[in-house]
Amino acid sequence: MDDMSTIIGSGMIAKSFSHYTFLKKCAVIAAGVSNSGETNIVEFQREEALIRYVLDQYATFKIVYFSTCSISQRNKTPYINHKLKVEKMIEDNARSYLIFRLPQAVGVTQNTTLIAFLAREILKNNDLTIQLKAKRNLIDVNDVARMAHQIIEADVITNRIVNIAARSSIFVSDIVKEISTILNCAYRSTNADVGEYYEISIEFLENFLHRDDPIFDDHYWKNVLLKYVPLIAQLTEE
Repeated sequence: MDDMSTIIGSGMIAKSFSHYTFLKKCAVIAAGVSNSGETNIVEFQREEALIRYVLDQYATFKIVYFSTCSISQRNKTPYINHKLKVEKMIEDNARSYLIFRLPQAVGVTQNTTLIAFLAREILKNNDLTIQLKAKRNLIDVNDVARMAHQIIEADVITNRIVNIAARSSIFVSDIVKEISTILNCAYRSTNADVGEYYEISIEFLENFLHRDDPIFDDHYWKNVLLKYVPLIAQLTEE
């Protein structure tokens, strides 16, 4: 990584920045609690300590942090409350910052991301419980890095929270069907008439990106699944 920037983390998002060069002075925090079901206060405290360290060590840098679009949902989980707390820490203490809220980032990972979980459960022929009212917004992790890099380098905004997401959210039931089709593998499921979804505004992206950007395509979510599900399956079988 160039001298003008530092990438903190070693996971899926951090790796997606590996081939980018920054001309702007920034510290990209691509580490911390990523499991939306996390409830362990020790994990939350570990990330808060990391944020305090970065704010101190990189005080003259633009602090870039990845939060979650699920902050918009009605049911506030321990994970969401933690992310809100970290956002406030950065807003109150960073001289310059950008907070990018993400939906379901999709990539090749061993972690418990939604798509990796669903693909593995289908491959194992495990019974899935599908919330019929739940929707999820899928974004390619490489598009996360691409758009974040463009926004940082353009330097058109600062001290803002921006959603990086696709135009449409998709019913989880449709996501499961598409994964099943790609894997050519039947699945067993129990349907539950529950779940929620929330609108994700991408007004900034609509104004900032070219109108032909792939994230605006109606089939974007299918293309993301077609790209990554076979790779996740291959990783599962190894």
